[in-house]
Amino acid sequence: MRESTAPRPGVVTGGPNGREYATDAALPGTPQDLEYACIFPLPEPRDCTQEDPQLCDCSPGFEDQPLCEQTPGVGATTTQHWAKAYPGLRELEVLHGFGKNSIVASICARNVNNLRRSDYGYRPAIASIVERLEEQLVRHCLPRPLEVAADGSVPCTLVEVRPNAAACSCDPGRARSKPSTLADQNVRRQLASATGKPCGADDPECRKACLCEVDQIVREPGLSACRNEESPTAAEGWCYVANSEEKHIGNPALVSECRPTERRLLRLVGEGEQKGAFTAISCSGRSFQVRD
Repeated sequence: MRESTAPRPGVVTGGPNGREYATDAALPGTPQDLEYACIFPLPEPRDCTQEDPQLCDCSPGFEDQPLCEQTPGVGATTTQHWAKAYPGLRELEVLHGFGKNSIVASICARNVNNLRRSDYGYRPAIASIVERLEEQLVRHCLPRPLEVAADGSVPCTLVEVRPNAAACSCDPGRARSKPSTLADQNVRRQLASATGKPCGADDPECRKACLCEVDQIVREPGLSACRNEESPTAAEGWCYVANSEEKHIGNPALVSECRPTERRLLRLVGEGEQKGAFTAISCSGRSFQVRD
């Protein structure tokens, strides 16, 4: 990731960037090139003798570079076997400013041929994004306050959705129960109309999804654990946490990542939450909102 127009000391030939090369051998009218951060294989090699020299990197007379070697460091030709990426220092600087909200991945795909492998194309990067979203979306920050009853409950219903579940069961021991017929119908109707096909293209109406209502925690010590502990071990289900002008409930740190005007959340805790699942939420008689 060092920007340089000259070969960089310590870069090993045959490594992830192929090799260093004489970047001053650029096409006429083009600026001097940078050494690459990495290279990655093209799905199909390109014969640069048959293409526009401005669009193909291995044009005759300019083939002495790593993109033109089928085996990095060996035998450059006018056939381009690799694509290139430059050091993205400015992009990294921007992402660094986002802290833990950013995800960094290589633009150089390791596998561009085998669709069945998990490392095909940019699947690893997408998987990291999805995993990060799953971590963040367990925090359901709310734009308005909720009425809290004497027992600590709020007028909301949470339904956990598991798309394309091989088998559907709602474990009472994990604070899951079968939703009412009305709730089930309303959630599936909302999922069917949601953008992005939350249950996948093969189940656009979410008929194969398993729905389980998640119990609200109203008893101690589970309620206090859910409201205050970073990693509660004595709680299963969900609770309401708030740190706003009108109400202070639980540990303020738990809502610190919410926007200043939305420091209220429905917090899911325990071991019952299924990986890949998302929730549909309804509060105070309003229709379900899907949090995918």
